Amino acid sequence: MKKAYTIGVLVLFGCLVVWLGLSVRKSALLQMSVSDDKNLEKCGEAFSTRLMRYRLPDTFEEYSADTLYDGKIALLDQSGAFARRFKTSLQEGIRDHGVAFGGHYATGEWGFTGIGNEMGLVDLKTGKAYPFPYVAEFDFVYRPDSYLLVVDPTDVIVDYAKEVNCDTAPSGKPMAKVLPLYFVWNEDEKKFGLLNPEDGPPTIDSTGRLSD
Repeated sequence: MKKAYTIGVLVLFGCLVVWLGLSVRKSALLQMSVSDDKNLEKCGEAFSTRLMRYRLPDTFEEYSADTLYDGKIALLDQSGAFARRFKTSLQEGIRDHGVAFGGHYATGEWGFTGIGNEMGLVDLKTGKAYPFPYVAEFDFVYRPDSYLLVVDPTDVIVDYAKEVNCDTAPSGKPMAKVLPLYFVWNEDEKKFGLLNPEDGPPTIDSTGRLSD
């Protein structure tokens, strides 16, 4: 009887040790999680401070298009290599969104793993397609009634740095090199101008391929 009692005490003691061990490990994991969250929060704050100098005062209204086109929508002109290569995305943009940029342009967007996101415009009056000559790490922001296009807005960069990773962007590019970029479409010349050219991202050629 005494032996059975002793065994029971030892079993209970063993269970207590295991329980305490698990509790300590769980506490350590929770502390690690909280610490990581704090580090990411600080990372986001650091990115926010660093990127403030890239927040230009320009607004979509300052580059507004005169009117929104509501006439007959032209078919995609596939005479060029760019339009043929990305016809599916461009046609989806025409069909699903209509006027999305600059008063009379539809937009198509697509992404490549390890490279980033690309886009193009389609003039709904003529069907002619125009490649956007730069790659975005995260996102494009634009409006139907404006010629201004923002690549990788500050808030998107900060949110990613704070919530996901402040060292490496999705493409593998160092986050320290990811900056918000501002472009304005020149309706007469049919091309984009970079408002902060010293920080330009990788360009792509007329067929949508990265340039050397």
